[in-house]
Amino acid sequence: MHDVMRISAAATGTSVAAAERTGAATVLPGRDVQAAAWHKMSKRLLCLGFAMLLLVCWMGTAAVRAGVPPEVEQSLALAGKNRASLEAVLAEYERSGEREKYAAACHLVAHMRWHSQGGRVERYDARLDSCWRAATEAYLGLTCGHTLDELGRKPLRKLLNDTASAMRRTRQAMQLEAPEVRAEEMSDVQTLDGDFVRRVVDHAFELRRRSPWAGQLSFADFCEYVLPYRAIGSYPFVTDPVAMDSLFSPVLRADTARSLTDVAGRYNHYVVWLRRTGGKYPFQTNCGLPELLYWGNHDCVDVAHYGAMALRAAGIPVAVEYNSAYRIWEGRHFMVAVREPDGTWCPFSPEYGLPEPGAGDFSDCLNLFRLHFSRQTDNPYSLRTPGEPLPAELADPCIEDVTATYLPVGRVELSVPPTVPLTRKLAYLATFRRDEGLRPVTWGVVDSLTRRAVFTRVVGGNLYFPVWCDDFGRLRPAGKPFWLSTDSTQAGGFRVDGLPQPSGERVRVVLRRKFPLKAKLLEQAQRMAGVVVLGSDRKDFAVADTLARLDTVAGPYWADLPLRLSRPYRYYRVSAPAGYRHLHMGELQFLTRRSYGYANTTAPTEIVAHSPADTARRDTAWVRLMDEPLAKCKWKAEYDGNVQTAPDRWPDVTLRLGEAQWVHAVRYAPKSAANTVERGHLYRLRRWDDAKGWTTEWMRPARHAFLEADLEVGTLYWLSDLTSGKEELPFYIDDMGRQVFPHAWWPDNGLRQAVRAD
Repeated sequence: MHDVMRISAAATGTSVAAAERTGAATVLPGRDVQAAAWHKMSKRLLCLGFAMLLLVCWMGTAAVRAGVPPEVEQSLALAGKNRASLEAVLAEYERSGEREKYAAACHLVAHMRWHSQGGRVERYDARLDSCWRAATEAYLGLTCGHTLDELGRKPLRKLLNDTASAMRRTRQAMQLEAPEVRAEEMSDVQTLDGDFVRRVVDHAFELRRRSPWAGQLSFADFCEYVLPYRAIGSYPFVTDPVAMDSLFSPVLRADTARSLTDVAGRYNHYVVWLRRTGGKYPFQTNCGLPELLYWGNHDCVDVAHYGAMALRAAGIPVAVEYNSAYRIWEGRHFMVAVREPDGTWCPFSPEYGLPEPGAGDFSDCLNLFRLHFSRQTDNPYSLRTPGEPLPAELADPCIEDVTATYLPVGRVELSVPPTVPLTRKLAYLATFRRDEGLRPVTWGVVDSLTRRAVFTRVVGGNLYFPVWCDDFGRLRPAGKPFWLSTDSTQAGGFRVDGLPQPSGERVRVVLRRKFPLKAKLLEQAQRMAGVVVLGSDRKDFAVADTLARLDTVAGPYWADLPLRLSRPYRYYRVSAPAGYRHLHMGELQFLTRRSYGYANTTAPTEIVAHSPADTARRDTAWVRLMDEPLAKCKWKAEYDGNVQTAPDRWPDVTLRLGEAQWVHAVRYAPKSAANTVERGHLYRLRRWDDAKGWTTEWMRPARHAFLEADLEVGTLYWLSDLTSGKEELPFYIDDMGRQVFPHAWWPDNGLRQAVRAD
């Protein structure tokens, strides 16, 4: 309006303009008074005209957007040059009178702003498309008229395998050009135009018409589990649902399938067929969807993405879900959840699993999340105060906590210490993770008056660290660590157990582990009791002498089993106990005296000290006797140098010599996880501080297969191997000076099970 007033004033003459600028009372005689009055009226009319023009323009714009929800406007405001294209498709659907299509298009546009692409495949070898078509035509020709069960039976299975092998040889002879990928963060709302939105909407409604699975959904569920063009918000590549439909629907036959299990089974079988026709992935860079033609370039995220989009493009309502962490193990797992007609969800891993009710085992998992296309209301992004920072692991606005669908969850209420700023509305419970030290897995809302945080979806049987998020996205302590026990005698089925508190007393401790013994491996080691060593001159051991028996297993360390023999034998056999035909020795070696001068010998593995009381042995008198060079037999689990593998598929291991020779001992190591302290490795010890979090105590190499240190009783420690190995968990030192892992689910070397800090 200021610009309009300047233009009006200029039209009246210099004297009036000057008077307005100075504000002086100017006296004008006769006609000049009339002229001045006319000029004032003209100015007012002109101003009113401009105002009416602006009002008409605004009303016209408002009329065009009368039905556009506010979240769509917010998304369009971020679309940049892509805005006009998106507005055009929305206007097209509105004019058509197809209200549901218009609502679906609004749903897509409104939530596109939460998603982005990490890159785009600019070009790939067109022969890959020909390979896909040829593989599909061959597959359809061979499987036409056969049920899913018949596909796995002979002779059809052999015919499929032989055909795939022939196609693989042809494909491997091709000199395919490497794909060109543009690696750049690109917002969906700025790059996916109106034509793309139209294809997605029209295709989804065609699915709704023809698919019995999509047709029975409510409109809200249809928009969430069939309509969206992506199932993982941050997945680098976008797949076109129309293209996915044309590639997979002829194989999946979803429109006429008897069950969702049948559809998923056909997807699994078809993808395995594609991989068998392609072999190993030949490129160093990604090429998007054609990667399904090859083995070796997919993790569980890729498997879930392509599985979800293929099923969704065939009209199957699906979502991608993942666990925030495991109680013990590192990593996460992504899977596809299929919505059954009765509303229940069946999660499974595409390519090698099926959606069967109750089949999923989540006992090792912590909180589970479902990825939506739309922003959800009950997550940290939506619950936080404006500007409150969030930990990266829980910052996705489209996640929904679905833990209660699969696991019992408990309610935990904790006091919030004064160190947590009053501006924070959220606190978190974190679990231990080797790479980050802590990873948040669930959130609680802080009551600003009582200063207490309430967590409503907490999984039991885990060690938790209360934390809050600072301005840099870092996790800061918000209370003392605690163990949440599953206890049916308590209200809600859970009980909070505090850990021992630092006593101030330091004791001399021998650290031999960075991870507790595993129940299964300990059981297997105990089953080694009863192993016998036999000697014979007949290769069938029809006549044999018992040379030794293993009665007890001291631990997951190298040890010797001496043999009692009065003469040499041509054949020696280490045999599993009677009644249990699995040999769980991770490694074994046959020892003889160096002085014999036998051929085909090498130095044995040295037995090192595992405590200050032990003395490391010098093996100068012994050599390892073999029946063939090590290079030829190193592929065997008992000779591969890896204690994590064992010949447990077989009941025995036999040494076959060309002539009778002396063997005086068997040196062995039980199958284990290789997570003990290793001599020569570099270690770092951290301690938990309730104010600072994990702080470094020291770094040092291990001179033996143990570390000696003066540690505080009751303090939580974390020992990490900086040389190799991944399995690490926190522990504390009890009043007996023993290393106790709160996560231990089996007694460690005879110690009590420490799942509760009592």
